[in-house]
Formats: sequence, C-alpha cells, structure tokens
Amino acid sequence: MGRGGEGRERILQLNNWELDEAGTHITVHATSIQNLVRCPVCSVLSYRVHSQYQRTLSDLSWANFRVTLKLDVRKFFCNNPGCQRRIFAERITDVAVSWARKTQRLTQQLTAIGLALAGNPGVRLSKYFGFQVSRNTLLNLVRRIPLAPIKTPRILGVDD
Repeated sequence: MGRGGEGRERILQLNNWELDEAGTHITVHATSIQNLVRCPVCSVLSYRVHSQYQRTLSDLSWANFRVTLKLDVRKFFCNNPGCQRRIFAERITDVAVSWARKTQRLTQQLTAIGLALAGNPGVRLSKYFGFQVSRNTLLNLVRRIPLAPIKTPRILGVDD
C-alpha cells in the first residue's frame, strides 16, 4: 500500500517535534534537504550555501492540537554572474509560497471557510477547528481569489 506523495521528491527532513506544557500546541522542526536549488530570477541551479534562517508557519490542526512548522531554510549564492539577484532563499512551494506565514493547506482551508461564512461566523468555525484567525484574514483570503475572466458577448440584443 502506497503512501501519499510517492511521486514527489522528498525535500524536507523531520528533525524533532515538541508538545507545549499545556498540551495544546505541537511544534514540528524540519530542515530542507535539497542539494540543488534554482535561482528564482534566472533559473540557474546553485549549490553554494550562503546562510540559513528559520521560517515559522502555521499549519492545519491535528487531533485538537495547534501545529506550527519551524523550517530551517537556506540561502544560496546565484551561480550566474549576470543575474540581478546574488543571494536568494530556497523555495519550498509544496509547503508554502514565498513570504507566507501559513502553509498552503491551511490557507486553502481558511479560504473555503471564508467563502462559506466570511467574517465573524467564519472566525467561530475556525476556532472550532483550532485555527486562530481574524475576520479580516478570512475576508482578505476571499479577496485574493482571482476573478473569473469576463467573456465579451458575441451577440448583443437591445430591448426598447
């Protein structure tokens, strides 16, 4: 029996996890294990590590525990001398988009709640599922959804 994500390359390694003293919050520590990373500007592969930093992301709750991911992410030197960006951080797009503070899974769930209930009712449902979120966050997620393209009508009738 297969496990989820078999076709994907493994990019994260679990270091450890901890449960807070109150027993309500799980923190998962993971490290990126990608050897070669593409520059986001010129797409040249790079292997030269500049430094590393830690990203903190909120994730979906698990068994009534709030979950936080602490990801150790590296910065790389770009190998292309003509590239505008000399140093860049590796992207872990399967987990979260650049600059995000929530995982893609959590963002998708909150967007669905925002579409169904919006404002304060959405906050109450989110709290029930263990997500700490404000009504403005839910509304902003709904506003970020791209609008469907408007098709120009081919035949236009005018009524008097």
